[in-house]
Amino acid sequence: MDTADTLSHVITASRSRYAQQILDGYSGFGFENHELETEFRNTWRTMSMRKIRIALLLALILTGIFSVYDFLIMPADVLAAAQKVRAIIFAPLVICGLALARSNKYKRWLFPLAMIFSLVGGLSIVSIVLVAYSFGFDLAYEGLILVMMYIFFFCGLLTREAVISAGTVVSVYLIGSIMLDYDAIDLGQHALFLVSALAVGASAAWGLEYTVRGGFLRAQLLNEVAERDGLTSLNNRRYFDLSYRQMVKDCNLHGHSMGVMMLDVDHFKSHNDEHGHQFGDRVIQAVAEGLASGAELRPALLARYGGDEFVAVWTGCAQEDINEAVEQMRSAVAKFGRRNLNGVTEVKTSAGVAWSYAPFDGDDMLKAADDALYDAKTQGRNRLVSVINEA
Repeated sequence: MDTADTLSHVITASRSRYAQQILDGYSGFGFENHELETEFRNTWRTMSMRKIRIALLLALILTGIFSVYDFLIMPADVLAAAQKVRAIIFAPLVICGLALARSNKYKRWLFPLAMIFSLVGGLSIVSIVLVAYSFGFDLAYEGLILVMMYIFFFCGLLTREAVISAGTVVSVYLIGSIMLDYDAIDLGQHALFLVSALAVGASAAWGLEYTVRGGFLRAQLLNEVAERDGLTSLNNRRYFDLSYRQMVKDCNLHGHSMGVMMLDVDHFKSHNDEHGHQFGDRVIQAVAEGLASGAELRPALLARYGGDEFVAVWTGCAQEDINEAVEQMRSAVAKFGRRNLNGVTEVKTSAGVAWSYAPFDGDDMLKAADDALYDAKTQGRNRLVSVINEA
């Protein structure tokens, strides 16, 4: 089976948006799926935080170094103008960025401002060069290449945003130089090198982003496969155990109620014995399909618990509403069973629900739901038993 066939199988089995995106292909400029693009941007921001902190600190150090260098080479009037730009615009901008980058909790503010920071920072350097030109002092323009490298690789910008920012900096420099009647031959040389640097930086940034996007998709796909049940595409036991503990903690912290359902297939062993294990797999898939789509009140967590047993969790919902949702799910399971199994057999299920106000113990809730399921079995199967779990 080649890669495309493997991914097609993954998509069919798990409805994975990550596998679908890999199979469809993507550019280095964004995913068509808005939710997927938002998820990637959040991951990119997390990856970029440390790099941005280092870049801002280095920018502050370089500002001091270039200030000393300017003091040594610039005439007094040019130096005064350059130092004003650094003191009033550039240094406060870098310090503000450092303050925002100190903690991850501020990243939601830092990244929307990253393009503005890079643009204003780049234009402040352009203004220093142009001010020097206006005083007849030929300040090296090559510093703008360093500015572009910062914009492309250290500011946490994606390629499209970086191209806009760096392109604006280069354009303002060239337009400003023309307005100052800078020597045409020298300006043409400057334009050649700056535009070439812009193209090289954009190409390298695009290649990096494309690689990172591919790595993101593959990593998320692997995580998804690790958290999904291969037969039903529902969450697996491993994912349930991790998520359930956090849900219990959150409910107890915020005072929310919780309802837990345990459900299994009545006489499942007889389905396997009479029709074979492949038929039994189809029964499990019909149950999963019914549970996933059958209730108006969707559970916050739904998983295959093991074998023919499934578990669902609702938070902040009344017991009566959960009971109604479970009955809807059981009806949907019967419907999908008739459709998927061509009427060979009827799929009946028993369910137990445990409900409690906070605070409660998560293990006690699972045991109470399992005990209720056992009661449903002993009372004749094909029914729901719902209990209140007293803390």
